[in-house]
Amino acid sequence: MSRNLNLRQDIINQIIDDIASQLLSSPLPSQSELANLYNVSRTTIRHAIEYLLKTEIIRVEEHRLYVARLPSAAEK
Repeated sequence: MSRNLNLRQDIINQIIDDIASQLLSSPLPSQSELANLYNVSRTTIRHAIEYLLKTEIIRVEEHRLYVARLPSAAEK
């Protein structure tokens, strides 16, 4: 289980870094596209999306994901 948590945190950090450096922009790719981009399962991507929604880095609008704000230095 610890390995899964580490992978999830790594993917969250990678997505945050990519948003901060504007490699990812609005609207964000689909879950499948993100999974392919980061070479992980959609389940891992869903967990990352849940975290990013909870921290209000991304938002949902009309069934699409958008960058709500750039991550702070502490979140990188």
